[in-house]
Amino acid sequence: MNREMPALASVFYLRLVDFSSKPVAEQARQRARLEGAIGAALALLAPETRAVLDAADGSILVVLADPAAGLAAAQACLAAAGDLPLSVGGNHGPVALVEAEGGGVAMVGDGIRSAAAVAAFAGRGEILLTSGYRDALDERAPERTAALRRAGVIADASIRTHELYAPDPTPPRQRRVRLWVAAAAMAGALVASGVALRGTVPSLGLLAPTGLVTFDVSPGGEVFVDGEARGRIPPLRELALPAGTHRVEVRHGDDEPYRIDIDLAHRQTVALRHAFPPPAIVRFDITPGGEVFVDGRSRGAAPALQELELSPGPHRVEVRHPDYAPHATRIDLKPGERFVLRHVFMPPAVLVFEISPGGQVLLDGALQGSLPDLRRLEVKAGRHLIEVRYGDYEPLQMDVTLAAGEQVVIRHRFGGSKPAELFRKLKKSLGL
Repeated sequence: MNREMPALASVFYLRLVDFSSKPVAEQARQRARLEGAIGAALALLAPETRAVLDAADGSILVVLADPAAGLAAAQACLAAAGDLPLSVGGNHGPVALVEAEGGGVAMVGDGIRSAAAVAAFAGRGEILLTSGYRDALDERAPERTAALRRAGVIADASIRTHELYAPDPTPPRQRRVRLWVAAAAMAGALVASGVALRGTVPSLGLLAPTGLVTFDVSPGGEVFVDGEARGRIPPLRELALPAGTHRVEVRHGDDEPYRIDIDLAHRQTVALRHAFPPPAIVRFDITPGGEVFVDGRSRGAAPALQELELSPGPHRVEVRHPDYAPHATRIDLKPGERFVLRHVFMPPAVLVFEISPGGQVLLDGALQGSLPDLRRLEVKAGRHLIEVRYGDYEPLQMDVTLAAGEQVVIRHRFGGSKPAELFRKLKKSLGL
């Protein structure tokens, strides 16, 4: 491997606690949240002074600027992480870029190794710093050093001791930290030659061929770079990426994703601006209620579901109630439109047939069944043409208007009048 000259940097290992034991879906969710929290840290640092690297169980923030600025960024990241199980180890030491096997670049160095060792001892929501970091901070910002408290002593995989400090002005908690830890115990957590990094190195000023992508996207969305989730806007406002071609995608709800291919040059800043159209609001006035499906996907049940934000454009909305036929409609929404979908499920009308000796029943020209098997027929309220056919007899025809919930009994007996065929034969014999 070719190695760049090392540089002194403040390194913060952002470790997701028990990350390897989590399901893949939960790991992806935690990584996305961590990316968002890192965005809060990056806002405090100039792009040319910091880099964000991927690690097996989290991320690494490398800061070339003032150690006090690096500590402030790490604290901002921890605050933005909320309930994310995050622990932070900080160290000030050398780092260097190397050519990774298979192409690309990676970063190694004592600055990273020691930060990773310290992060393994930090509890959730806690930042632990090495004495090397404290010394660098004392040299540049002695007033910040006064707020640090001693937190114990550890040994890393190389059997080197690290005196630990925590940036916490509150009274120290009772914390038991082993004085010595066998190298074998740490070897499982660290790679002897350095921390293995996944992916590539973002911006490190003159140290790496990288550029910066800034986002001005309203109202926001989830950012994907080359298919990998990188955080959510807001709080994410910018990303440092390796020089080269990238596919950037921002997803927002049901809207068509914003996709763009960029060719990022070294030290170039590319500003991506996009405004998703304002959603339309669909309010539901459904009696007595029902489950609402939009484009085939259930979105909840009215009346508890009062309104939905939908992307502009055509949608198929269907409301289902177990006691009634589904109500489906197509709507074409404009950006920002407020649309009210009203529907009242009406109880059906009921036809009861008392017809002998039988016959075939047609409703509005469509066959419904045969008598005497068909006794009851539920139909929508309104006007209908009812027809019953039996053999050669003249059909029974009725034009009726039914009210919702109304029950109508239809009585008829075929045989009281001559069959239609008899009349046809008579007319034929008479030459009519």
